[in-house]
Amino acid sequence: MIRYFTRLMVIAFLVLTVTAAMAQLRINEFMASNSTTYPGPQGDYPDWIEIYNGGSQAINLAGYWISDDLNEPDKLYQIPSTSPSLTTVQPGGFIVFIANGDPTGGVLNVNFKLSASGEHIGLWMPDKTTVVDTMSFDVQTTDVSMGLSPNGGSLWYFFNSPTPGASNPNYTAIPTNTNNFEITCLPNPCTDKTTIRFTLMESSIIQLSVFDLMGKQVALLANAKFVNGEHTVSFDTSQLESGLYFFKLKTPSSTVTRKLQVSR
Repeated sequence: MIRYFTRLMVIAFLVLTVTAAMAQLRINEFMASNSTTYPGPQGDYPDWIEIYNGGSQAINLAGYWISDDLNEPDKLYQIPSTSPSLTTVQPGGFIVFIANGDPTGGVLNVNFKLSASGEHIGLWMPDKTTVVDTMSFDVQTTDVSMGLSPNGGSLWYFFNSPTPGASNPNYTAIPTNTNNFEITCLPNPCTDKTTIRFTLMESSIIQLSVFDLMGKQVALLANAKFVNGEHTVSFDTSQLESGLYFFKLKTPSSTVTRKLQVSR
């Protein structure tokens, strides 16, 4: 009976440990085309993947598996267990894996590169079957990373100023208050153009502007009186760099700000 109880306790501990690790660890940021932003340990500018530990306990990733292919188990790369000080990610901390295809370059180097034309990233438990986190991405821009905001969040953004090994910007802190009108933007993310649609409850003078992350106005789409009802304004984004922008609809009585993602 004691031996049986001990086994149950061990199993319960293992289950809790696995569950905690899965809840804590997230693929937090990556770059699939690095030219000048992050020099690697071998003197190159490699692709890289950042893992974030959002929990309260340190986790050693030694023995975990990582890959850019979610469907081929034979392509998974196992993180070495030779340097626990390098493969352990602290609570609230980050660890950056070098994806230059040369695992001999260091403990944090992996045996694959990321494709700037789009693919996947996955992290598995040491059993090689339990998924910790996965994500898929489309075409990427050189020296622009893609990451979660806030750290470990649910929404992906493009970062013109990448933050490997450091906290991502928190775009949720930017106000997006609503008032006496509705406004949407589709498609969002967009590539070369998008359409901003808004509904006014009453006739009003409106100003519709677009700003970059530095607060610089990049476009003034409207500055006139509109009658009540639904309106659409087309926006040509082909001249904008990939990244996060904000469009602001302002009336004499209220203002609404929304996020716009330009992606190529």
